[in-house]
Amino acid sequence: MSPVVIHRLKVHRDASRGGQSAQELTVDSKGAAEISELWAWLNAELLQQDKVATMKRSA
Repeated sequence: MSPVVIHRLKVHRDASRGGQSAQELTVDSKGAAEISELWAWLNAELLQQDKVATMKRSA
């Protein structure tokens, strides 16, 4: 489970209505920072899983 909390901010609702993320709507908002944190965590998780899978294949 992700340790990143996405709060119920107005910027998320407004962005979602237009098919965007908070980062696309308002770059410097708290909502944009939350989305950035989530993507950073997800990227780290995927890289870690990829390294484990690579190690298993080479063993």
